[in-house]
Amino acid sequence: MDHGRALEYIQDFNDGNYLGYSDWRPPTLEELFSLLENQKAPVLHISPLFSSQQQYCWSSNISVNLYNWGMMFNAGIAYNFMATFYVRAVRTADKGDL
Repeated sequence: MDHGRALEYIQDFNDGNYLGYSDWRPPTLEELFSLLENQKAPVLHISPLFSSQQQYCWSSNISVNLYNWGMMFNAGIAYNFMATFYVRAVRTADKGDL
């Protein structure tokens, strides 16, 4: 989906109190980079715990030219251009959740 639809998707989570929470958000680039793993071959650079279908993912970061940053897990890099990516909704854990 494009970035605007990704934000609407997350807003739907919040409006519906998904899993009992209404503070869902797109991940930051830092959070997405934390999912990367070193690979020596040109393969997916994300843990096999995550779906290999979602090779591209939106972040909450915006570049200086006002494009939204997205992570390309298949290349292990971030890009900031108009595209259609997946979105992963995240939330910051409450102290009681830890």
